[in-house]
Formats: sequence, C-alpha cells, structure tokens
Amino acid sequence: MKKILIATVLASSLVGCASVPMGDAKQDAVLKTFSVPADKAGVYIYRNEQLGGAYKMDVEIDGETIGQTAVNTYLYKEVAPGKHTISSKAENTDSMEIEAKLGTLSYIWQEAKLGFSSVRTKLHLVDETEGKKGVLETKLAQTNMQHSQSYQEGLVGGFNPGEWTVGNSIADQNQRITEFVRHGETIGNWTELLTMQTLKKPVNPEPIAAMVARVHTDDAKSCPNGFTQNVIAQGFPTDTEEASIIYEWQFTNCSPHADQHEVAKIIYGKFNIFRLAYIAKTKKLAPEVREQWIKELKDTKIMVINK
Repeated sequence: MKKILIATVLASSLVGCASVPMGDAKQDAVLKTFSVPADKAGVYIYRNEQLGGAYKMDVEIDGETIGQTAVNTYLYKEVAPGKHTISSKAENTDSMEIEAKLGTLSYIWQEAKLGFSSVRTKLHLVDETEGKKGVLETKLAQTNMQHSQSYQEGLVGGFNPGEWTVGNSIADQNQRITEFVRHGETIGNWTELLTMQTLKKPVNPEPIAAMVARVHTDDAKSCPNGFTQNVIAQGFPTDTEEASIIYEWQFTNCSPHADQHEVAKIIYGKFNIFRLAYIAKTKKLAPEVREQWIKELKDTKIMVINK
C-alpha cells in the first residue's frame, strides 16, 4: 500500500502544473513566422508534452542561462553562426552541441522523462517540420534578455545565406560589419562581395538621401569622371522603418580602383541604421543580375524581435 501511495504521489507531481514568466504575445506571434536575421542563426527550445508539468527546466546556451521552460512553452535565442552548447537542467543535466548555420533555424525538443525524485530531461535536435509543429503547439516563455532589452531589430530577407560564407566580421560598441564572399573566395580575393552593416542611430540622424550622398563624397572626388551614383527607390515609413533607400554606384576606368558596380539598401529603424550592399568587380552588372538584387533588397525588411 505504501509503495502504491508513493507511486501515486510521484505520478501526480509529474503531471502537475508549474508556471514560468511568459514572453510578450506580439513577440510570440513574430517568432512563429520563423524568420531569422540574415547575419545570425536562431535556436528554438520547446516542451510540448504534459509529463513533468510540476517542474520547471533551466535552459543554458554556452553556459549562460537564457530562461526556464514549463509544459507547453518554448524559448528562442539568436546566436552567431558556429558551434554552440545547449544544456537542459532538471534532476539531471543534458547537453548537446549544435552547428548553427547562418540565416537558419535550429529546433530542439526538450523531452521530460520519469525521474527518481522529480523529472529528468533529454534534448533532441529535430527537423524543421517537427520543430515548427512543436513550437506552434507551445507559447513563448520569457528569456533573460527580455528583462534588459525590450526592443530588438534585425534584418530579414535580402539573400540566400547558403550561397555565401563569412569572409570578415568586425564589431565595436557603435557598429557591426559582416562581409560575405562566395564559396572558394576570400576577403582578399573576391569577385562578388555582400556587406551587412548595423550602426547605432544618432538621436537626430541626417536625411537618408543626404547620408547616401555623404558616404560616397570621397569616391566622387577621387574619380570625378569614373564614379556615378543613382537613387533607385525610396521607401515610405512603416511601423518598424522610419525611412529606406535603394541606390547604386559604379567605378569605371578609375585606377587604382577596380571596376565595380554596387547595389545597396539603407534602412533607418527605431534604434539602428542598417545597410545591405551587393558589389561585383565588373564595369556594369548584367541587367538580370541588377534586377534580381533590386528585388532582393526591396524584400529586405526590419524584423522586430521584442516589442
């Protein structure tokens, strides 16, 4: 009888109901569109089963606690491309290493298993179909970063990360620049280059068209007969973008510069300025290439992670 009672108490604790602070509903909706800023990777960790409902589980990425999960909740974290260690803590600790690829999402199922005194945990890396299904069945739990940062901006769209590799990346307190080259090329020897730049926006930024003109003032002076610049389109303000502009410039027969043709977009967000630029070492982009990049840039938007 005593054994039955102990088993009953244990079973009831495993299916009870623990709660964790929940994330913002708007952010939950955004994250369920499964978009990711093109210069990062995203990781979802979710619990979509009832077992272990009386217990919370801590989740760490690279030794940093990002939050806790309860039954039918998930956590989301953006990470730099590369290897990362995901850990889940309950009666035991289970860890796994993932290879986060640029512009992609990883889905990890946080399984609850019967333990000796509480509940045990096991992590599983699942495919996109199963992962999306699991996330859609759950709700966003609050991550630690939400306490300190309530609004985050990133770029989505613009290019296929699988066609590029990081050639160079630098960052300081005011800006971050990532330069991508084609597979097999290097930052010192490239034919095509894709640059993604994020800058902190000043309190009173200059008009966006004036910024474009100023950035290339020295280029125009150094090559008055071989430098040309043209505004292709300007965007209207939206809920997440104060201004945007698509433009192009060319160097032609302008030694010591190589012939180059660039198509770029600049976007003013709420707190940041974003620039995405495609450049090729050629006198003039082929019309179909130019039109394709203009389309890609038009589709590039600011995604708000927390709002």
